Amino acid sequence: MNPFIANDPLLRLLYNVLHLSPGKILSISIVILVLLPGIISYYNKTWRDEDIKIKPISKHPMNGHGFLRMQNLYLLFLPFLNYAIFEYYENVYSKTILILQSVIKINTTYENLSEMLFSPFLNPFTSIPIFFAFLIGLVCFINFIRFHRKIQSKSGKEILRTDWLYNNGKPRIICYLFSFNTHFLQITIISSWIFHHLMIFFLFYEKLFSSEVGISLIPFHSDGMFGLSPLGDIAKSTSIVFAAFGFVTISWILGVVSTLGGWKRAFRILGIRLLLIAYMISAPIGIVIALEPAHSKIIQTKIITLKSISNKIIQNSKSISSAMNTTKFSQTKIDSCWAARNSLKNLYESVSQVPNWPLRLSNLLNILSNLFIPYLILVLFEWLKSKLKQ
Repeated sequence: MNPFIANDPLLRLLYNVLHLSPGKILSISIVILVLLPGIISYYNKTWRDEDIKIKPISKHPMNGHGFLRMQNLYLLFLPFLNYAIFEYYENVYSKTILILQSVIKINTTYENLSEMLFSPFLNPFTSIPIFFAFLIGLVCFINFIRFHRKIQSKSGKEILRTDWLYNNGKPRIICYLFSFNTHFLQITIISSWIFHHLMIFFLFYEKLFSSEVGISLIPFHSDGMFGLSPLGDIAKSTSIVFAAFGFVTISWILGVVSTLGGWKRAFRILGIRLLLIAYMISAPIGIVIALEPAHSKIIQTKIITLKSISNKIIQNSKSISSAMNTTKFSQTKIDSCWAARNSLKNLYESVSQVPNWPLRLSNLLNILSNLFIPYLILVLFEWLKSKLKQ
């Protein structure tokens, strides 16, 4: 069992009881978030804008839209966000095991070390943030049902909403299903992932690299990063989650912009401003959080190791000088000391070239591309729109 999710009843249900893989979760998400609402809206005759009859006094850009409007484009990306989140849970645990197997702690076994570090996630206290994730989802669900039935016109007058979710301000049956899936479940899953991500790196990795635990890294590990290269893979998985969230955010914003007829009107909506700010701030911080606990440990290990090698090089140089100054000159001894000195210099260069952050160049490029692709889509959309107007 993955101990990182032991404090989350929803994740335990999906993984341990239903045995759902990220691929199966993707398929289920497509069904409940895209296909099911589409089928119901088709039979309710709320599939297209022209199928929905609204009163002349209720005309508003956000009113009278069917399921097929671009405003709902984000629904296509939500299943992939779920896939990225649940793939993250699998990756972070498997890579953590590799890291634990690559560190050294004197007078303890791997089993004792892992038991000590995973124990906070078995504490009922760590379930409190998960409770808040459910609470956030519940509040969003109730808020959508109760307070989204009206739209404010330019004159400030409130208009009863009529679209594929509401009929003259009254929620259709599909509204409850849609809001439960996208506002309660989806926001609970996203909020829960944020709390899990923070707990994993503040309760586990901060403790792992602390002086309290007293682990040592392997300076000459074959991965060239003191055995911490799996952290780069975890950071990449984190960036994929943020990229998927970015696609959801950007696609929803583009839909609203298309509906309202421009960015100026769209940016009057507080939710759009908050989403963009949240993505721009949280994405880079989320990546740094995944790597920062190991950063100082790598620097500390480099300093200690380089100092040790440097002392050995100095001792070796003294041995060469001593051998050359002695009356019984030994070329064999000098050659041996010189070869040892060159080996030590190679080790010194090898350790000094280890990056201070556990990131390979390929991982760094993947992370940067994952974070910036949603923005690229936004720019491309605006460029295509300007070209089509010409």
